[in-house]
Amino acid sequence: MSISNDHSAVSFSNELTPEVLATLSPSVTSVTAIYRLATQGSRTRDGGVIRQATSPMTITLSGGQAVGVAQTGDWVEYPDGSQAQIITGAGEHSRLGEHSVALVGSVLSNGDEIIDTLQDCALIAQQAGKSMADDFLAVVG
Repeated sequence: MSISNDHSAVSFSNELTPEVLATLSPSVTSVTAIYRLATQGSRTRDGGVIRQATSPMTITLSGGQAVGVAQTGDWVEYPDGSQAQIITGAGEHSRLGEHSVALVGSVLSNGDEIIDTLQDCALIAQQAGKSMADDFLAVVG
């Protein structure tokens, strides 16, 4: 699969808009933050792109293209050819064996951060008064 660096492509952040709130299940109340799952094609603040996601999960985008869900341990590639590894994720909120699902907001081994994703259907919602797990987006070690 080919994922481009085209910044005009549709992408989604963790912004909690009224439109996003309207799409959440009625059983999910008092949402204070959302964290979208990062996928192939997700970009970073410093211009990196997730080219290949190694988790077994895929998401089908509205245009019919299937993209893999990224996880901790996956690599981000930069225009200069350098790479950095995803080191934080959802932790116990969404674990795939030894790895956790990468999120918009996940940190990389070089200090960069994932800022968007191509998908708008899979997220983790934080509710008011409920804390996230200790290992949620936490740098370990």
